[in-house]
Amino acid sequence: MNNFDHYNSRDLPALRQSSRQVKSLLGTLNEFAEHQATAAGYPEGAVVTKTHTYRERSSAAAQRKRTAAFSSGSYPCSGCRVDYLKKLGEGAKSLYQCHHVLPLHDDTEERETKEKDLLVLCANCHQLIHSKLANLKLEKVQKLHRGTSAA
Repeated sequence: MNNFDHYNSRDLPALRQSSRQVKSLLGTLNEFAEHQATAAGYPEGAVVTKTHTYRERSSAAAQRKRTAAFSSGSYPCSGCRVDYLKKLGEGAKSLYQCHHVLPLHDDTEERETKEKDLLVLCANCHQLIHSKLANLKLEKVQKLHRGTSAA
């Protein structure tokens, strides 16, 4: 049975008209909402409660990897090879992030992460690797920065 089988076929013209009216009203409401947002700014800042399930990470593993990477006083990003630590000093340490070479979302169970499973990348390269649009691996990011084809 289709969703519309229980309607009398004589009701269809009236239903079409009602549907057009609802669509028109929805369009008017959307235009009004856009006008209100443009005229008065965009409403933001409402407190929203969200529940997320995520994989637990060991901050100790990432911190240890970062400490080892910075121990020499300079560290070129594993992606772009820019040494922000050398260029900008100690404050640049916050620009680096740890990347899991073996994504945790691929596993169904807990596992141990070794330091060799982590890379220290600048925030830009880390974002590139995790970008769903680009879907890049480290090697492709390195090729992009060298000016060679990333394909």
